[in-house]
Parts: sequence; C-alpha cells; structure tokens
Amino acid sequence: TKVYNQETRSSYAFNSKKKQWISCDTVDDVALIARYANLQGLAGVTLSSLGQDDVDGRCGNGPYPLLHAVAGISNQNTIQETTTTTQSIDNKRVRTNQVHNVFCSVNSNADTYYGSTQFTLDQIDSNLCTHIIIDHNNSLFSASVSDQLKSQNTDLKFLLTINSNENITINQWEDLLEKNKADGINICMDSKTITHDFLKQIATIKSILPDKYMITISFQSPADASDQKLLYKILALYEFVDYLIVLPFDEKSIGNFKELQSWNSLAALIQANPDKHIGDFSMASILAFILSSDVPKEKLIMGIPTYGLSFLLENENKYSIGDNILASGLPGRITHIPGILASYEICNAIQSNNYERFLSNESVIVMAHKKDNLILFDDTQSLQLPRRIVNGTVELKGKFIKQSQLGGVLVHSIDMDDYSGKFCNRGKYPITSVISGLFSKPITPPSIETTTTPSKQKTGLCSGIKTKDLIVDEADCHYYYVCLPNIDAPVAHLQCPSNMRFSKRLKACTQEDLPCSSKPKVNKNKETLEATTSETKPKFICPMPDGIFADVSDCTQYFACSNNIISPMKCPASLKFNSQSKQCDWSSDLCP
Repeated sequence: TKVYNQETRSSYAFNSKKKQWISCDTVDDVALIARYANLQGLAGVTLSSLGQDDVDGRCGNGPYPLLHAVAGISNQNTIQETTTTTQSIDNKRVRTNQVHNVFCSVNSNADTYYGSTQFTLDQIDSNLCTHIIIDHNNSLFSASVSDQLKSQNTDLKFLLTINSNENITINQWEDLLEKNKADGINICMDSKTITHDFLKQIATIKSILPDKYMITISFQSPADASDQKLLYKILALYEFVDYLIVLPFDEKSIGNFKELQSWNSLAALIQANPDKHIGDFSMASILAFILSSDVPKEKLIMGIPTYGLSFLLENENKYSIGDNILASGLPGRITHIPGILASYEICNAIQSNNYERFLSNESVIVMAHKKDNLILFDDTQSLQLPRRIVNGTVELKGKFIKQSQLGGVLVHSIDMDDYSGKFCNRGKYPITSVISGLFSKPITPPSIETTTTPSKQKTGLCSGIKTKDLIVDEADCHYYYVCLPNIDAPVAHLQCPSNMRFSKRLKACTQEDLPCSSKPKVNKNKETLEATTSETKPKFICPMPDGIFADVSDCTQYFACSNNIISPMKCPASLKFNSQSKQCDWSSDLCP
C-alpha cells in the first residue's frame, strides 16, 4: 500500500501482513525537493544514486524518471560529474576538495632522545608534511637539513618556533630565518608569561617582516578562567598572522588537575559537569569555543597528539573520567618527559610491560592500564564502527578536523610517532601517515593496511587455470580465492565459515588445525567499542560507492552499496549469489 503524507510531504509504502515499511521518494517527491533547492538559490542538487533510479523504465514512467524530474525542475539539459576542479567565483580562485595543510611539529628536546635509533630530521618522509615546525635553537635543524628535505619536496616549508617569553627582537627573528633558510616563524604562546605589550608587538610583526615569511601563533586550549580571558586576546590576532595553531593538552597544561578529564578526547559526548569539568576539554568543545570568537575556520589549525598522557592513580580500580589521580606518570625511556609517553613508548608498554589497552566509550579515547598506572592516547589500531572500519581514533580525529573545514591539521609531534617503525609494527610514522593520507585527498572509505590483512585482488594469480580452482589466501588461510578459466584475476575472494580454515589439500574449508593467524583476545571486563586488529577478519567495505558485491562470508547473501552506505541483502531460499552475474541464481557454484 502506497501512502502520501500531506503533513510531512513524504511518501512511504507498507505491507501489514509481512510487517514491512519502506520510506521512499516518488517522482513527485523528487520534483518537490528540486523545486525547493531552486527557490533557495542553491547551486544544484545531487541524485544519490543514479544507478538506483529506474534505469530500464520498469515502473512505467520511462527510463530514469527521477533524473528527468530533477532535470525538468532545474532546467538542466546535461549532467555534470562532480570533480576536483578549480573554479572562478566572484573573481576569487576556489579549489574544491582542496589539499589541506599538514603541519608537523618537532619536540623542543627531540635532539636529546636516546635509544637504539636516535631521531633526526633527515629520517622524515618529506612528503608527509607540508610544514615542519621546530624550535629555533634545536640542534637537529640547520640550513643544510632544510636544503636536503626541500630537495625531496620543493613545497615543504620550515617554521622556527620562538616562545613568547624569549627576549628576541624582530631583526633577530629575520636573521634567524635567513641563516637557517626557514620560511617563517611560529610564536608559541605561554599563558603564564605573556604580556599585553607582547600581544601589541605581534600586531606589527607582519608589516615589518618581508612578505615571503609566514607567521603562525600556537597556543593551548584554556584550562581555567584566567587562560580563557587571555585566549580571547590571542584569537583577536588572527588577522595579523597566517594561521592560529591549537595545540593538544600536554603535561604542562594539565599539571594542576587532580582528577582525570577528557583531555584531547574526540568529541563532546559527555554532558558538562561543572564540578568535574567533564566535557570541557574535548576537541568539539574547544573548536566551538574558538569559532565563537569569529576566527575564520580557514585560519585555524588543530592538533592531534602522537603522545599519551600518563598518570599515577589514587585507586588502581578507578580510572574513569572524574576519578582521582595522584601525580604524573613516570617518564619514558627514550623521551624522558614526566607525564608524557611517545606513541612508541606506549606500544612498548603494551607489548612488553603487559599494559591492557582498551577504548573508553566514555571519552572516545584509547587507554592503557596496569595497576595504578594509566595512559590516555590515540593510535591507528583499527576500530569497527557500525558501518565502517577506521584507522583508530587518529583517523576519527583527522576526519573531524577535515570535515570541520579548518585550515589544516598539526601532527604534534612527529618525533613522538614511531619514526623507526620498530615498536608498533605498523611501519614508520604510522600516525603521521594516516593523517597525511586523509588531508592529501578527498575523504574516501578507509582501507586497512596491515601485514596480515588478506589482499583484495591478485592479478595473475589465476593465470593458466583450465578449470575452476580454489586457491588459499597465503596472507590469511581463513580466506580463499575463486579462479575460473581464461581469467587472470580471481572472480571472488571468500571467507570460510567461523572457526574454519581453507585447506590446500582438500580445496575446501575445514576444521583442521592449520597454521593461520589467530583470533583476537576479547576483554569482557572492559567497556569498549568493538575493535579489530591486524589479526581480525575485516568487515565489508564498499569497493566502490555504488554497486552490488559478494558477501565473502556467506554466499546466500550479498551487499548493496549506495553512496558508500552498506545494505546486506539475502538471496531467496535455495539460491546463492553469483559474483559474475551479480545476481542470485540456482547455478552458482562459487561457494563450496
């Protein structure tokens, strides 16, 4: 039964016997939406998705009835595909899907790290960052290092950090820039020592320094009322600088707190509690506070930490937001900063010192716990969300920043990422790589790249096959490929049923104890979001935004993707999904 609701101006259909209800847009509904967009003066409308319009005209209104309804209202005779192009609007150049800035800072004491592999700037992949920020007196940086990295990436820029409590004149700043072949200065604001006269001085710097030099201001989010008042003054300086950089919380900015807060948490998912300041320190709260000061979004850079905050707990069994802490945690063996652990030091603590890692639902931040020790941090370990897999809280934060249309992101600090690739088993610079990948291209469905994740396509794997054959996935024997004659690439990549593995000998899934990657351990005592590791079986991700794809774990069903939204579909009884014809049929033998 079809129904049109006059009050909501929407259509739906229902079958009371089968207890089914469908929301839908009819031709008239789509025309109404297009007319509304026209009246509002919008640039246009999108039809999502074209492939799910009535392509063949089976509904009796001719082919593509929804598209024709939209085109008739919008007076469009052609369909233009949205691409990443540069357009001229009001004589201003605007780039859609533009590449954002990826600032990478270097810790002020990075030249003092010790360990099996010391950190140096020439270890950095110069294409990961658009800007590198380093303290002006850090011995790691020099004119020769600048030349070396810029020879690999001619667009790379270096900014020298000068603290607001340093007594350096503008002429001295210019000398430092020329001597080190740097491209600008970053003024790091210290809320405890900054003076009103210094704030006034910044307003004149831009007019004195040559235009070729950038000027940025970095600062930490307000932790108390006095900092908040000062922050308003700092934000008012946005018109005199190129960017304002919001630093994550560190051991200095949280030193006065005796209770755990949601420092550097992803979003304001916790209701504000005036007594415990819960929710005041989330990225969403901080961003809303800053933007309320009329700072243009495109001038704002927001930081993602590559380090964790470590604490000693008052009670080893209480480590929720608002619970008491005794002091900062012990320093790491490489960075030796009390209360701060680099990402590779955290990986070592989890792997070697038996810290228990889990994701806190309360603050959407990763925690590691052992007795009276607690670490709050971000990483790239895969997370299974309701409709997608993401590269940990790092990717979630990166997408939050990018979708907020800010001027870019700050990796803080790149020397605290796993620069050697020896500790976290995710290659060199895993956090920076995820962030750089997000900001170097439009957001697409994430892919999980690990050493044991089964590959999705093996061109040439089926060369020479004369009859249908099943071939084990050497990366993970929970999976296998289906090869057909005269087709070089597999036609399907399937997953064995639960607790079964694919046998080369039997050419079938079996319960034999074959060497294979093991299942992840599940900690039932922790409140977590469902997380996956490199050893888990990946959930389905749409290979393309639209289309129909096989379910690798069950041949009696398949997935329909529409604009990257997944809908599991079940074949009728006794039928199996044929990955070649993209239909359910009787003859499909692709699933033994």
